[in-house]
Amino acid sequence: MVTLTVPHEAGQPLGQLWRSMTLALQAVRSGRAYQQVKADLGIVVSCTAKETTHGPNGWHPHLHLLVFTEKPASADCLFDLLTYTRRAWSAAVQRAGLGRPDPLAGVRVDICYSGADAGLYLAKCQEHSVGNELARGDLKSAGEGHRLPFEILADLERFGLVSDRDLWAEYEQVMRGKRALVWSRGYREILGMDAELTDEEIAAADVGGEPVAVLSQDAWRGLLAAGSALVPWSTVKLPAYTALLEAAERGGLALVNDVLGVLGVPLAEPSVIAAGLEDCPEAVI
Repeated sequence: MVTLTVPHEAGQPLGQLWRSMTLALQAVRSGRAYQQVKADLGIVVSCTAKETTHGPNGWHPHLHLLVFTEKPASADCLFDLLTYTRRAWSAAVQRAGLGRPDPLAGVRVDICYSGADAGLYLAKCQEHSVGNELARGDLKSAGEGHRLPFEILADLERFGLVSDRDLWAEYEQVMRGKRALVWSRGYREILGMDAELTDEEIAAADVGGEPVAVLSQDAWRGLLAAGSALVPWSTVKLPAYTALLEAAERGGLALVNDVLGVLGVPLAEPSVIAAGLEDCPEAVI
């Protein structure tokens, strides 16, 4: 798992940062030296995820790479990957006009110990660990002093600040059409994965699950109005609806109502599955 960051400061346009990072990544992944490292580690597939936050020093875009190898990499190979990537990334970023990355924080390489760790690296998770760094920018929280784009959008809805409007407009314009996750060609065949389902097939699939609680309309409106919630299993505030879904998974109705109680909204009731539930004006989780 490889994380790449660049120097940035307040006032730098997001588009300029992303263009420079894209050029730098292309440079890192080309040339004889990279091909040698790739061969030594047996790299067969990679997935690149993009994340952007905003804080006191302006936009902070960063890249997360999940690198698949044919067999577990040795300590020497991982060291070679870290050494090469730090040197190549620093040179490429400076050529792109962004200044010299931090010698230590600019590039980080971590071992992935399980499929679950890999999934957490590329998907939403709120607890702090190596595997929880990325890509569901609509679900996670950036942390104290920094905001993810969807947090900026939520603040725009709540407070209506012109500065937030401008930030969201810039993000929307720059990131329009860009994919959050980019995989190597042929990755499904190489990794032995099933054929990718269409959106229609996914929507029609029976995902199962067991309803836990029923929220009244007042409770749902109160949940949305609350915006975020501080929960025991996270060091940062989570979006309220995310906190509630995680509470349902972790502790059922009791923990759901603990979260709702902290938010000061009406408590949920036990779920009762009945015919015609899709017409019910209440929310079921």
